[in-house]
Amino acid sequence: MAKKTKSNALVPADENGGLVKWDEELAKLTTQAAEAVAGIGGGSFLSLRGGQLSYGGQVMPGNTCAAVILDFVNENLFYGARFDPDQRLSPKCYAFGRDPQRMTPYPDVEEPVHDSCRECPNNAWGTSDTGRGKACKNTMRLALIPAGTYRQATNDFDLFDKAEQYQGADLAFLKIPVTSVKAFGTYVKNLAGVMKTHPVGVVTRIKVVPDGKTQFRVEFEPIAKLPAAMIPVVLARHKEATAAIEFPYQAVAEQPAPAAAAKPKGRRKF
Repeated sequence: MAKKTKSNALVPADENGGLVKWDEELAKLTTQAAEAVAGIGGGSFLSLRGGQLSYGGQVMPGNTCAAVILDFVNENLFYGARFDPDQRLSPKCYAFGRDPQRMTPYPDVEEPVHDSCRECPNNAWGTSDTGRGKACKNTMRLALIPAGTYRQATNDFDLFDKAEQYQGADLAFLKIPVTSVKAFGTYVKNLAGVMKTHPVGVVTRIKVVPDGKTQFRVEFEPIAKLPAAMIPVVLARHKEATAAIEFPYQAVAEQPAPAAAAKPKGRRKF
């Protein structure tokens, strides 16, 4: 049996045979990772369809997951049509931004409604075709990685405790509904004020629960602070997420509505 060492980490050497500090090497790799994904479009999303939290078509047990939220941005979406569960449409106009007051339509939007989201008529209250909301939906896109597996029997998690679990975890995205944006904002503020940390420094429980007014809502709760040894790993993943999070929507052609006779009576396609 091989003799165990204190660490199995590889320590790189420079051209003269000297040792390179791990933090300097990590910084180089972080930059390379950011550059490598900067031009990548598209991403894998967690779904909230029907109030069920799922990923890759698999429903999350307990409608909950443990994750590290690596990054988040404001997102404005204007579809110009009522929601139809039988239609998968891309937005006609959309924008991303860190500051809601300075957001502008994404460069590939063919016919932007206005050159400033703040001054756009669709971003005014009372313009929605239902209720008193806005025609343009102000939501948020989150980038995250899993941080544990859920144990439904005990309503608890087995949290990841190895660096490679965070390094190799799939980067995924979650678009939270308009009605849960305020809750997420409060969560971020509480982390900063009470725990003195950013969401990237903690494991977050993300849970989807029923709501009488909005069908469902998304809740956020800190489970634990990440161990100090994991911080360099998640900070590298944070750089990756920051470079990738503002990927554009792919154009989806509107499909003709099926004939009434083609739909089974009393059933609805999901």
